[in-house]
Amino acid sequence: MQGKTAQTAVNIVTNVGSSNWTVPPLPGLQAGITAFGHFAPAPPTNDGAGLYSVEAGSNDTYALRALTTDGRQLWQQPLSTTVIGPDLYGGVLVGGTGNPAGLKDLDGQTGSPVWISNFAGSPIAVRTDGNAVGLGWDAQQLQQPPPHPPISIFVVNGASGQTTQIPMPERSISVTATTGNCGSIGVQSIPSDAFISNAVTTDADGNAYFEYVVRNTNATAVNQTTPDLRCVQTAFSETVKDRLVLMTIFADGSTSTTQLATRTYNQVGAGGAQSSWSGSSLSPGSAIPDGHGGVLATWSELFVDLPSSYMVSHISPNGQSDFHLAALDNMSSLFSSNSWPGVLGDGGTGFVTSAPGTRDSVSSTIVAFDTNSGQQAWAVQPGFFVDQMFAQDGGGVIAHGFDVSNNPMMVSVDSSGNITPVPISGSLLTDSWTGQWFSVGPGVSAINLPLAVDAASFWPEVQGNPSQSRFGVPGCPCLVQSTSNTSSPTTSSAQPRADDPVSHTTTETLPSDEVPLTAQISAPTDCPICNLISPSCLPPTGGNLSTYLLIVGDPGRNNGPGHNWNVGNEFGLAAQQQANDLQSQGHKVIACRATTVQDFNNALTGHGLIDGGVAYFGHAGRFSISGTLYSALFVGQDPVSNENLYSGNVSLLSNAQLGSNATITLNGCDTGTDVSGGDSIGQLIWNQLKRVVFGYKTGLYFSPLDAAHETMFVRQVGPSDLPTYMVPLGKPGDKPLPRRFPPL
Repeated sequence: MQGKTAQTAVNIVTNVGSSNWTVPPLPGLQAGITAFGHFAPAPPTNDGAGLYSVEAGSNDTYALRALTTDGRQLWQQPLSTTVIGPDLYGGVLVGGTGNPAGLKDLDGQTGSPVWISNFAGSPIAVRTDGNAVGLGWDAQQLQQPPPHPPISIFVVNGASGQTTQIPMPERSISVTATTGNCGSIGVQSIPSDAFISNAVTTDADGNAYFEYVVRNTNATAVNQTTPDLRCVQTAFSETVKDRLVLMTIFADGSTSTTQLATRTYNQVGAGGAQSSWSGSSLSPGSAIPDGHGGVLATWSELFVDLPSSYMVSHISPNGQSDFHLAALDNMSSLFSSNSWPGVLGDGGTGFVTSAPGTRDSVSSTIVAFDTNSGQQAWAVQPGFFVDQMFAQDGGGVIAHGFDVSNNPMMVSVDSSGNITPVPISGSLLTDSWTGQWFSVGPGVSAINLPLAVDAASFWPEVQGNPSQSRFGVPGCPCLVQSTSNTSSPTTSSAQPRADDPVSHTTTETLPSDEVPLTAQISAPTDCPICNLISPSCLPPTGGNLSTYLLIVGDPGRNNGPGHNWNVGNEFGLAAQQQANDLQSQGHKVIACRATTVQDFNNALTGHGLIDGGVAYFGHAGRFSISGTLYSALFVGQDPVSNENLYSGNVSLLSNAQLGSNATITLNGCDTGTDVSGGDSIGQLIWNQLKRVVFGYKTGLYFSPLDAAHETMFVRQVGPSDLPTYMVPLGKPGDKPLPRRFPPL
């Protein structure tokens, strides 16, 4: 392992449910959960590694390997420090509190150091601007003899490694007053760091969150000399006051604290049968951004002779609500605990899990609850110890873990709590930014599962995103980006969104109390496309160059809080932006609104020769039919089979009016991503029309800047007027390009 590029054997398998390909481990090593880290997909870029894997051997040998998304090795190097995880620039962060200390960034293409910072400490959370937030110390100070300075908050610049240090706002104090005739007589005051959760998290706005407990103790003690001249403590009492605090570090560097709970614990006596206890203490958990300006904070109330209480506080702009999830009381802090983040469904459902008191217990418990009311929907035991969990598209969760014999296990739990076992062989399971699943151990395998992570969730997995970098981002951000233009709920609150038509089959047409597809909100005056009513088209614009066709799908339904997938005018604005750009270059532009596959094809065939190109702006993604995932354009917003363009009806499209050099660009989430049911919708359209197609292998969001000039990984708020662009998730300045069908 010389830190160089190496050839890698990649074993290709294509059966659904098995590995698509496997990269064997290095000789004498195996991939999986190791003392120095494990496996994580990198965020989408054009020039960085796609996957990072840590391998370990029995002789304390470790290696870090950088792989492409199709399993080719870019480089490998020996490892002597902890791998933190991928950065947002295509590289990987390593470092910790060992020797040498200090967070280091390695280049994704070569593995060479880019920078080393003076931060050493806990696991960090990466923000959407590429900067990292963590709790720890100045690395040089850790090299000095104790005592070490108090713990601080560090913000590390992702491009340069420069740090900003923010002091903790408060510390714990223990005061003991001792009387008597021997020993240390007097008052002793000892400060210490607060009890801090190890789970820093960040949201799409760049705000970071963590919990801590300030524990202030006042104790009295009496020391007396015994007849045999020993100094013993004959009396002792203490009062311990705990205060649980949520701290926020905003993107601009300012901070705030919110008190979540207080408790008091009393002890009288020097221990043994004559001692007595009363009250309770607090243990910090994790804080999960809810995507709506609030936070879900887990914590525990601890008692001496009673089961501990598992608590969740929802802090929102409307205040704080505390929920007691009794099904998780008296659970240990082993692996899955209240300090281990849960996951969020896109409909206001939270999922948390905790382990029983011993590692050899039969099963973890998974609880689903309403994040606004705290009402428990269900509690299930999957039959194994849960170590990974994902919010599932269509509702429920996907859970992975180990049984009492240490065999890997996996289940799918639906929205009603029904459990379906899923075969799995790896010791580690993770998804990726492209929707590909990976099973790790002893090598790395890309596996074909008929399951999808909820693309509209603000916290879809326990570490927030596939790179496990503790920031929350939906897989398809444009679904839930907030803007100033959103419509009121439609009359059909029971209708699934177009991006999740899980209930229909290829032949089924569901009844719909659909409201007229008129403009429900006012459109900007500079966006004629936004005012189109489906199905209709604007008159062609003038132009002497080639002709382009722009097709705009339905905005999506708003079925109330937690179920709002209506993007308002955003698709129309993005189309109008491209129309303006094309017109300024001298092209003729035709813009149409479509709801059905027939509308889509009518636009392709009803306007004469389209010799420049076609661009679609609308919802897209994956949906399930009888347990098989299919790739689709969700042209319409209702669960009607002819409103989703997929393998079952792509044959309805015609290329009769498409010039031989015309290209088709699909501006929708995951249009270039293959699924368990077969090819991506981009590939399917190429197969049918035999025109070059471009489709993205990741989610898209709305931005006022185009992909070449975008400064953010993702945006929480989309523009409400021009300029508006649909931009893929990924590294600022190096956004992933769409996949080309056929490839060059």
